[in-house]
Amino acid sequence: MIEVYYIPAIGESKVVKIEPTLKEYQKLVKGYIEKVEINASDKVMIVNEEGLLEYKLPNQAASAIASRHIVGDVFVIDRQTFEEGG
Repeated sequence: MIEVYYIPAIGESKVVKIEPTLKEYQKLVKGYIEKVEINASDKVMIVNEEGLLEYKLPNQAASAIASRHIVGDVFVIDRQTFEEGG
């Protein structure tokens, strides 16, 4: 299990424990995943790759962190953990 910082489009952000698998990542963002770089950080944000096409709600908190428009539920994970596949 790993800990990630979950940021829903609506509701409270929180730390959640998940298995480091593609299936779990997709479950959190409700779809295919896409990595978004976070400037000068050892973390990356994982978003729904088709969020705009699926008309997901804007995520203001995630947009502020990523310095770009983000929609839907997302999570932040250590870059190394993500790149190693868990």
